[in-house]
Amino acid sequence: MERLITWLKEHTIAMLSLLIVALVAILSLTYINSSLKKDVLSQEDKIGILEKELTAKQGAIDNLNAEKESMIGQIAQNAVEYDSEIADLKLQVGELNDKLSNSYQYPSYYIDYLAQNGFASPSLLIDTLSDESDLIPVKGILGGTMYWIPQNSILLNDKFVFAAFEDGHVAGFALLQYSLKGQGEVTWKIIETYMD
Repeated sequence: MERLITWLKEHTIAMLSLLIVALVAILSLTYINSSLKKDVLSQEDKIGILEKELTAKQGAIDNLNAEKESMIGQIAQNAVEYDSEIADLKLQVGELNDKLSNSYQYPSYYIDYLAQNGFASPSLLIDTLSDESDLIPVKGILGGTMYWIPQNSILLNDKFVFAAFEDGHVAGFALLQYSLKGQGEVTWKIIETYMD
């Protein structure tokens, strides 16, 4: 037993040193473990926050996608409605054109009479007024020259035309009498004029 005591006395410092080193190692490992646990918890908290942000952003993306799809649907619906409106308007224009073209029909004998004298249609007869600007008894103003407007003129019957004229500044109308000479020749005579 004395040997044990002697051995213990001789090695006490070494054992105490080993014990202190072991305690320091245990404390260090405990501190490192605690620090690592804190880091893991901190990282888990960050991951949780990032997952919440990701979920919120994914929700925002889903909302934007739903809004985009809704807008695409609305645009498609509008396009269909506009196409339908355009088709309706075209139909109305066609009906109005039919009414306009059928608003007055010249008798067939008169159309034949025009054709025999060199005019395939009433508008061709009225177009000859373009060469008769010197018939207009009104002088132009501000340097303008009076001229006939055939597209705004109307063939009334086999003797008279109601014609429009202007110089770019003022406009007027005239009642003209005409007579056909055959082969596209016509003579014009002003009956009455008035200014608009």
